[in-house]
Amino acid sequence: MMDQLPSFKSFSYLCFFCFTICLGWINVGYIYTVFDASGQQIILSLGWKTEDLNFFQALTSGSLPVGSLIAVIISGLFFSKKSRRKQLIFADLCIIAGALLTLDKTFQFFIAGRLLQGTAIGLNMLICPIYVREISPPDISGRLGSILRLCYCLGSVLVFLLAFGLPALPNFNNQFWKFMFVFPVLVSVLRIILFLVIFKYDSPKFYLLNKQVDKASEIVAEIYHEHVHEGIIKSLWHERIREKKLTLGRLFRRYSQQLKVCFLMAFLLEWTGNNAVTTYASSILASGAFLQMTPNQVYQVRAVNCLVGFVQIICALAGGYFLDQSGRKKLLLYGDAILAISVGIQGISLQIGLETLARIMVVFFVLGGSMSFILVDPIMMSELLPYKGCSLMYTWANIQIAVISCFFPIILQTYRYGLVGSMYLFSFIALLGLWAIKKCVLETKGMTMDEIYKEYEAKSLSNEDKSIMIDSDDSIDIYSDFLEDN
Repeated sequence: MMDQLPSFKSFSYLCFFCFTICLGWINVGYIYTVFDASGQQIILSLGWKTEDLNFFQALTSGSLPVGSLIAVIISGLFFSKKSRRKQLIFADLCIIAGALLTLDKTFQFFIAGRLLQGTAIGLNMLICPIYVREISPPDISGRLGSILRLCYCLGSVLVFLLAFGLPALPNFNNQFWKFMFVFPVLVSVLRIILFLVIFKYDSPKFYLLNKQVDKASEIVAEIYHEHVHEGIIKSLWHERIREKKLTLGRLFRRYSQQLKVCFLMAFLLEWTGNNAVTTYASSILASGAFLQMTPNQVYQVRAVNCLVGFVQIICALAGGYFLDQSGRKKLLLYGDAILAISVGIQGISLQIGLETLARIMVVFFVLGGSMSFILVDPIMMSELLPYKGCSLMYTWANIQIAVISCFFPIILQTYRYGLVGSMYLFSFIALLGLWAIKKCVLETKGMTMDEIYKEYEAKSLSNEDKSIMIDSDDSIDIYSDFLEDN
């Protein structure tokens, strides 16, 4: 089956193309992490109340998924057939404008800037995995898809490294945080230049969806060797038929099994603590008492954050190989088991005051998350669902992120056992996730999107809808059909 196709021309070219697309995920990781690392200094510089750090952290972090939610819904409903590349350029412009707004001392402008950056985050979260998958040969889709996670980790690590430029004890005269908030502009400008100068086209699937067969064939020829061109176009054509006139009603009927799996994966990503631990690593490492830390403790937390970030980078680099060799499902199971054990021990350690063990468990927790949900979720969603389906799932994901971003820091401050209780809850959900993954998730490594769809469609389609299923060995001439359709 997959031994016969595809045959791509240059792995390094595809890596560079995917890295260009995924530059937006450097900003996603960076922007989600930057306030946690610099919040005290920002509050002092802008004249906000220091005792309200957790409130401001909740509001500034919560504004990101709100902006992201709006962007994902609008893009999914109205722009599913619009240029992926142009939408990402628009996202970069939002990053630039949002960064400039966050430099204003007015709290309202600061939040407006974060909302605008949230819009860019939403577009990057939705479009980058789809764009990468649409240009990726199936047999290396795991390695190319893992570039998403690599870029996210690079963004987080950059924050932790730059945080050493902040004083351990905030002072009014230090304005280095402004450079930290402007840094994403450099990444956005770089991607805009690369899109305008080098990668001036969208994916083959995008062009076929818009009936531009010549352009689709041109991009296929850019990526694949000639002897597989027809097979690639044929596979993309099958995907086009499935997504033609895809209403929400048809989406739920035709992709019901895929939606259930992606719904489950998005839920487990958030409620096993992955984003909570990543976004609020400093607060967790300080046992929720960041404002009471000594300068030495602050530097220790920053060093552990950097260590965690480098562990994530290593996992992202290794994860792509294991995705293509061991498969998505096996990584999910192993990673989820590590999450359940590490976060449970972390809760116990915090409860009995073993801070060193708790910090070690943070590293193991990050290892489990980086090799499971955080790595696999965006790749699986782009494999299992069409554009509108991905939009629906990222809407669901952003609602959960907004809830956690708003309430988790408040729980840390308000409740005596808020942090410990959260760790126990995350561990329990991770244990339930092992059963759910084993039961619901099908392995998709090395499969084309056409083959993945049919694997799930066999379980989900009603008899009257089975006519939409297409035999990959159908003798119909794909090019004749396309021309006739037009």
